[in-house]
Order: sequence, then structure tokens, then C-alpha cells
Amino acid sequence: TFQEFRCHTWSKTPLGLWHLWQDRQRFHRLWRQLRQSGQPLSILHVNGEPMMLLLPSRRETGIPVLLHVRDVRMPGFVRISACRRADSIVAISRFAAAGLPHAARPKTKIIYNGIGQAIDNNIFINQDQGSECLLLVADFVAWKRHALFLEMLAEIIKQDPHVHGVVIGRSRDASGTRLLAKLQRQAADLGLSKAVDFVTDCDDVSNYLRK
Repeated sequence: TFQEFRCHTWSKTPLGLWHLWQDRQRFHRLWRQLRQSGQPLSILHVNGEPMMLLLPSRRETGIPVLLHVRDVRMPGFVRISACRRADSIVAISRFAAAGLPHAARPKTKIIYNGIGQAIDNNIFINQDQGSECLLLVADFVAWKRHALFLEMLAEIIKQDPHVHGVVIGRSRDASGTRLLAKLQRQAADLGLSKAVDFVTDCDDVSNYLRK
């Protein structure tokens, strides 16, 4: 069994700091409850370096911490402290692992993020009967830069009209739904209405690619 913990997205604002403090307090309460329940705890999986800021001290934790590295751009002090604290690290690609501190390399393993070793980033090009497909796999959150992908796609199509774009992602909340609608309007403004598909109901990207 496992216990999931969800937290806010922390922006670089006073509100973001407030959310961080709230999430840290909630996590510490949950952690105390789990320890007091008497159930065995075997591993703590931390999804992203910033989430390491939620953890109690190493002495209080007392179990191995597995850090899942998914992002390339990360403030240096956050990345260094997170990697130092983690007992083991999993990176989603060679590209993600390349940005880790040198001291973290021996305890880092690359496990590709569900779409196979043939894809080492979020853009996949597949030739099919003379056409090419550019694929972006990213949930609808602002920092994934979907808008930049659409701008790039529009420029590529000027050179090769046979290129088609596919964006696969989930709308996690109301802000994600608003972002998706904004991106669809942007695609229309760029003349991409027939040149890009937005796929929001895909739970298995590998299976989608095989199709």
C-alpha cells in the first residue's frame, strides 16, 4: 500500500511561500500520523526536487528517500540540497540526469518516463508516409511552455507543410482547463487548427505512440 500526498504549485510570490509553509505543515502532520500508526514504512518517493523542502530531518524520516528528477531547469541550491538528501535518484532521461551535481551521479539511475529509450525528451519525430509528427507530452501547466511549442510548430510548417503536431497532456485543475482553451485559441490564431491535435484522455503514452 502507499500514502499519497498532494501539494500546491509554489510560485515565487508571497502567496507561493504561504502555500509552501501550509504544505510543509500538512506533510509533517501526516508523517507523524503514519509513524504513530505503527504500520511499516519502507520508502519515501519524492516527485521533484522542490518537494524535498517538505521533508522532516533525516533523523526523523528514518527510511530511504527516493528522489524522482523530472525537470531540467531548477535553482542550483534546490537541486544540490535535494540530491544531497536523497538516498537514491531516478531521472526520467539522460537529459534530465545531465544537470545533476557530479556527486549525485553514482546514486542516479535513468528510467525513461513511459515512452521508451527511443525518446530522450518531449519532442518525438516519426516519419509516416512522407509526413512528420512532432509530439509534446506535458500536462497543461504554464511552465511546460506549450505556447513555445506551438510557435515552433508554426515556423516548421512554413518550411514543411506536411508536419503535424500532437500535444498530449492532462488538465489537472481549472487553471489547466483555462490554459488548454488558451492554447487552442493560439493554435487557431497561428493557422494550426488542422495541423495540431490536443489529446487529453491518454493514460498510456507508449501505447498511443505504438498506434
